[in-house]
Amino acid sequence: MTKKKHKEDVTDASSKLITKIKFNLKTEVPEISYSFENIKCSKEIKVKGKEKALDEFLSAMQAIKPFFCDVCEIEHKINDTKISGISFKGKGFIATGQIYLTKNNIKSPLIVNTPHILYENKQGFEVPKNVIKMLDDIKTKAESYVNGDTKEKQMPIVFSSRSVSSSCSSQPDLTPAYTARKKGKK
Repeated sequence: MTKKKHKEDVTDASSKLITKIKFNLKTEVPEISYSFENIKCSKEIKVKGKEKALDEFLSAMQAIKPFFCDVCEIEHKINDTKISGISFKGKGFIATGQIYLTKNNIKSPLIVNTPHILYENKQGFEVPKNVIKMLDDIKTKAESYVNGDTKEKQMPIVFSSRSVSSSCSSQPDLTPAYTARKKGKK
């Protein structure tokens, strides 16, 4: 008995669920992960950018810095903190920040994650509505980046069935696949 190879092309990643946005703060280039599921499998696709993100995308990420510092109880370090990632998990998220250490001449930042924070929690901490709007704005900026809205105005990224991880019955090629599409040319 042979298994049918499951093949599915993904050309519009913006319709998929963003699971993670991670920035290299030195280069200002993001990595964006998407997941999607169908009856047969679930897949995750990582898009490693090659071009710098727009200032609006970077600013949107940094807009949650006061919330991040409040949750981590490091309000006194807000000026030394940069948000470098957000992971969306279930009905909540985890934010990652880098805190630049000012004493002892240490050049590497301290990496801090928030706990998994639920959007709605009737028995504990709940995310303020303005932060939820900020997170939605970050997702919108990530989708725009994938569609080519960068400082260098790269072309939209085209996805194929290749993925980073998969739980399908037949394993696809696990190499990330994305190419720049030229406007007006196929």
